[in-house]
Amino acid sequence: VEEKLGLAKGTMLIGIMNEELGMTLQLSESLRAAQSRVFFTNTGFLDRTGSQIRVQTHAGPVDLRDDLTKSVFNTSYELHNVDVSLRAGVHNQGKIGKGMQVRNRAMVEMLENKINHPKSGGNTAWVPAPNPSHLHSMHYHMIDVDQVQRTMEDSPSPNISRRDLLTFPVLDSGKLSEPEAAEKLLLSYAHSMVAYVEPWVHRGIGCSGVPNFDQIEEMKDRATERIDGAIIANWKLHGVVSQAEIEDAVIKAAEILDRQNLGQPDYVPMADTEEKRSGLLEEPVISAVLQIIDDGSSSASAYVEPALFRYRKAVKAASK
Repeated sequence: VEEKLGLAKGTMLIGIMNEELGMTLQLSESLRAAQSRVFFTNTGFLDRTGSQIRVQTHAGPVDLRDDLTKSVFNTSYELHNVDVSLRAGVHNQGKIGKGMQVRNRAMVEMLENKINHPKSGGNTAWVPAPNPSHLHSMHYHMIDVDQVQRTMEDSPSPNISRRDLLTFPVLDSGKLSEPEAAEKLLLSYAHSMVAYVEPWVHRGIGCSGVPNFDQIEEMKDRATERIDGAIIANWKLHGVVSQAEIEDAVIKAAEILDRQNLGQPDYVPMADTEEKRSGLLEEPVISAVLQIIDDGSSSASAYVEPALFRYRKAVKAASK
């Protein structure tokens, strides 16, 4: 590209999104190949977890979504990204990134938790809205990240093995011992999916703050959809939930979302009439969610784009 455009060598820079299991396992070689062009490396819990689940889905039923951040593979992944990036000198010419704060209105939570990013060697991070990003910038005045990184450089590398990075977070069956536990979790995950897909397919909004199952606004993007779809697909594969239960949960989620968005401008109700309810499984949003779940166990990477693109195009074509 530089040669074709007559640019000086080294003008084109590369940011490495370390969000796939394959990239994690070959990060050192990727940095070596890219050499001085790398301006940042970044982690992303949601996409990275979706990748882990898809690649290793036959290892067993995956753990609960809210417990995955504490899994061996994830804590190892974050440490590994910083360590490998430091050893490659990324911080001397660019940034070592950390993941996103999804609850974009939970300012106290963000102030308490996101300071751990600079404390652990990250010197940039994703924040989904201006106000929390202003607050998060204070963390870099409170913590001398350069000193943190120098200390890490002078210390032995953390003992992270490929086994750690490949440790699949298998579900402890005791977590679902309570009656209806799986049903409630499935409904929560299905609601998360429908809440994101509705603005995407109906209105073309691809990243937005939407109410979660507990009526708390969260920032959702395609990575959110990927992890939820991968979990449900994995649970279906291992008999934790059935196809009928998945369809029932998605239908209930649509009805909940209708109530949550009552009176919201531009929101298109999905189940506000008997006619709509009777054909809900053919509604574009619901069809997209079900395809994403199916793709979670059949496609190469459990990416959500094919389903989203297909049904967004269908909605646009129908409106002409």
